[in-house]
Amino acid sequence: MVLATSGIAVCGAVAHVAFAIRRYGLQDAWNKSLARKGSFTAPLDPRRLLAGLIHFWAIWGEARERLNGRYSEAQRREAMADWHGWYYRVTGEVNRDMELKARIRALHSIDESAADIAAARAPKAIDLPLISMGELRHHASRDSCWLAIGGLVYDMTTWLAEHPGGAKLLLEQAGGDATQAFRKLAHSEFALKKARTLMVGRLDADSR
Repeated sequence: MVLATSGIAVCGAVAHVAFAIRRYGLQDAWNKSLARKGSFTAPLDPRRLLAGLIHFWAIWGEARERLNGRYSEAQRREAMADWHGWYYRVTGEVNRDMELKARIRALHSIDESAADIAAARAPKAIDLPLISMGELRHHASRDSCWLAIGGLVYDMTTWLAEHPGGAKLLLEQAGGDATQAFRKLAHSEFALKKARTLMVGRLDADSR
């Protein structure tokens, strides 16, 4: 019974992959999914197929969002980024390739020099007001998304739609201390500079 059920599941997965490859032109994506996400296993190891399927599911999701005619360009980018966040939540795998991240920023025409200038002009942390835990908790929505990292408070509201890992990852931490979640990830120098422009205060850790 178990073998029969497993066989049906595998056939279903294969059929979905085949459909996605034809519908969205994802043959290269499938090859890369197996190569990149299955690199830790032998070719016939079932874990190789599972890792490839999870990665490919995220790419397929991005492709569907990219072709969604009901979205604005900003909504489309955010929906696609949310699939990156989904992949991280499922696997815990983090993209630590800083050169790849730089190429992606260039592909999206992100002006890194503007980020440098904005970061240099941002107020210094010592000059920012103290923010209580109670006030921080009030900013836990899409309309006002604040979070604390390393004792500093950031207003991420305007960054939600641009966050490479998707808005959902930020909203899960909204109104609270996201230090541990932040440190689990590999952030580029660009991301750290961008964060400096979003600082709004210093967390009063002794408050309630």
